[in-house]
Amino acid sequence: MFGKGHKRSPTSEGGQANVPSIIGAGMVIHGDFKSGGALHVDGTVQGDIHVQSLTVGKEATIRGEISAEQVKVHGTVAGCIRAREVVLAASAKVQGDVHHDVLSIEAGATLEGHCRRRDGGKPDGGRDAASGAGANEPVRLTPKAPAEPPPLALAGGSRAAAKA
Repeated sequence: MFGKGHKRSPTSEGGQANVPSIIGAGMVIHGDFKSGGALHVDGTVQGDIHVQSLTVGKEATIRGEISAEQVKVHGTVAGCIRAREVVLAASAKVQGDVHHDVLSIEAGATLEGHCRRRDGGKPDGGRDAASGAGANEPVRLTPKAPAEPPPLALAGGSRAAAKA
């Protein structure tokens, strides 16, 4: 029962801890936060965050840039989010650009900024061969001039018949 059984540790297959670092409600962090694991924020962070996975709690506030593989926002973020996968829950309030591969926005979420899909690993640096535009550059389309209408063909081909 307590003997030589297998011990379970809170690690994933890659050896990284499954247990996230937690910034609790009422805590205020001034400065950048970097970690190779997960972070759950319920307090306030004033600085940039670079982590593997980030969850922003409902009462949390982050003022700074976020860089992660996965970001789930339930609270407030004022700054740019760069992540492979971004989820904005119904209670999310984001002021800043979101650079993503996958983006989910629930009804009720607030986003004031641009959503930009990352280049997704294109070998030519994110350039679209057809338009010549880069991944973060807008595609500009030039409208074609309207074609001139064809001349009217009159029945019978006679000008005299047209006057009558």
